[in-house]
Amino acid sequence: MLFASQMIHRIPLAVAFLVFLLVTSLFLAPLSVPKGSVTDLDANANMIDHMDRWKEMKLFPAAVYTFGDFNCHQKMDRTLIINGNQMPVCARDVAILAGMPLGIISTLFFPSFLDSRRAW
Repeated sequence: MLFASQMIHRIPLAVAFLVFLLVTSLFLAPLSVPKGSVTDLDANANMIDHMDRWKEMKLFPAAVYTFGDFNCHQKMDRTLIINGNQMPVCARDVAILAGMPLGIISTLFFPSFLDSRRAW
């Protein structure tokens, strides 16, 4: 029983760590390409619109920008600019992804907030 209890806490921490790595990658990708080389990415969500641009990049920024290309509209006016480059996802998606590990960790360390039997 003790092993199962430990696994319940390890899996969410692993997920939180992976999402943290993704969020960190979103900030590192614009720094790893030449200044001003990634702009005007306005496109459609849920499809890869700029594969020709990603093929010219090194593996790390290409993978991160492909993830962003598939998951976000990447509208220039809604996206943060780092190193003269547009981030792979818009500011809203950055906030959503950054909040995920915070939410997971807070529910693990403050489980009393989730106790439905407790009267408010």
